[in-house]
Amino acid sequence: MKNKKFLTATLILATLLSSLPTLGALSATAEELSPVDAYFLDFVADDIGNNPISYQSTPLYDETLTATGYEYTFEVNGVNGYALLQEVQVGEESFYEVEEMKFNGVSPFSQCDGLPVYITFHLYLDYVDGVLYDLETGDPVSQETLALAASKRFGYFGGGSYTHQTYTITYDHKTSDTYIIQYGLPVYYPTTGTSCANAAGTIVIGYYDRFYENLVPNELSYIVLGNNLTYRSQSFKTQEICLQLYDLMGTTDTGTTFAGFNAGMSAYVQQQGYSYSTTSVFTSGSFDFNKYETAVESGKPVALFLNNYAIYNYTATDGNVDTISNDVSPYTHVAIACGYKCDTYYDANNNVISTQRYLRVSSGLALYDLCYINATAYTTINNAIAITIE
Repeated sequence: MKNKKFLTATLILATLLSSLPTLGALSATAEELSPVDAYFLDFVADDIGNNPISYQSTPLYDETLTATGYEYTFEVNGVNGYALLQEVQVGEESFYEVEEMKFNGVSPFSQCDGLPVYITFHLYLDYVDGVLYDLETGDPVSQETLALAASKRFGYFGGGSYTHQTYTITYDHKTSDTYIIQYGLPVYYPTTGTSCANAAGTIVIGYYDRFYENLVPNELSYIVLGNNLTYRSQSFKTQEICLQLYDLMGTTDTGTTFAGFNAGMSAYVQQQGYSYSTTSVFTSGSFDFNKYETAVESGKPVALFLNNYAIYNYTATDGNVDTISNDVSPYTHVAIACGYKCDTYYDANNNVISTQRYLRVSSGLALYDLCYINATAYTTINNAIAITIE
């Protein structure tokens, strides 16, 4: 699949000059489309195929009431959906990226009476008569909530605060299925002043250094012992790459955006003489486990962009009751995935009553190293891409 395209600052600023809704259809010619419309249609093209799409866009605002994004509501084959686009800065350039999208759902801003305010992932505000209201609760937004949202923006920056959460499944019998890319992934962490996304990019580079050894210059990222291969621990070289990615990804104190991650990875890989490409592991705006399974079984590591996440600890079995233990974080994070573990639970009539999916990751977290993310509970995946370097 082609890479998602981004817009230059000049084109973006031109589209923000008008705050009026725009209407369109896929039949419009390229000359008739605004740059933002063209980006939106390109982004959804793989999902809609040859089906016609009608859409409407309206501006989204930040807490200063500056227009910084767009809400797209659309219809395909009689099904309604929405996408929330946001302008993000990467170095000296501005880009649009889709932050949230659903192909079968009503926009969270559909009940907005005033100006729709979109500051960070999954927080939807309504500015009416000088007051910001939370559209989900209807309550005025506190200054503390607003300040926290403004500090997050649309970056991924990691976090180290966890709460322990468990849940149980009662069943008759179960099956388990596991897969991990051969030799797994290297384990690296953010260096001083860098973010989780920079470390995640370094993990991908360390993995592909097995096949293209100039990715980590003047050093192999791995050691071969007999018939086994193991990755080296973090070194000065990989720390240096992490620092380079901090700059190339346009990382700030609010972390690294999805667009910044891709721009930085592409720039680093190209300067080393190779090409960088990605394939979405989403379908119609949602994580697609079948695509994920295909990617990792093809040897492609997958970057997970997490709004919040649960580290899977263990499953304790007592007779026919499983208790699943997790450490849950409310923070955004980027982790690189390389495998899965699926537990399928059945009743006495062999009907599936639950499927628990865990994604094997090099977490970039010193406390967890290589671990599993619980993709079934307490985890929201904003985006996921299979990465190819060649």
